[in-house]
Amino acid sequence: MEMVISSLPRMKFVSEFIIYLVPLIFMIADIVSGLAKAYVQKNIISHKMRSGIIKKCGEMMIIVLTAVVVYSVQWPHQIIAIVSVYMILMEIISIMENLDEIGVPIPKWIEKTINNVATDIDSGTSNAISEDDMKRLVEAARIIEESNKKEE
Repeated sequence: MEMVISSLPRMKFVSEFIIYLVPLIFMIADIVSGLAKAYVQKNIISHKMRSGIIKKCGEMMIIVLTAVVVYSVQWPHQIIAIVSVYMILMEIISIMENLDEIGVPIPKWIEKTINNVATDIDSGTSNAISEDDMKRLVEAARIIEESNKKEE
């Protein structure tokens, strides 16, 4: 973790368009995989699909509201990327669960890793980021933001 945090000031983050587009792509893939699962299980229910789509809209709203807060309070823009990555991880876990239930063979090491990540996210324990690490991440993001302003 220390190596990742120390390398953040040297990293260039992707454009903000990608920060919104990639989670959206994973959300669409999750909807498609969920629909495929329902089709295979002969269990297509319209209110479940509506509920899922509303949930995806809520997730995108979280990203957009994070951006509004970040811009209004002038926090480092990389916070939006962190929220987007979290949403992407949630979608990957859901897609893998759907594929597993359809019967798509998933290598055990991938399944184990996904289950560990899902458990960590749900419980907020184990490999979760410590408060000190979070402070270092925020400081690194501020340094990146300052260096980006100097380059402009």
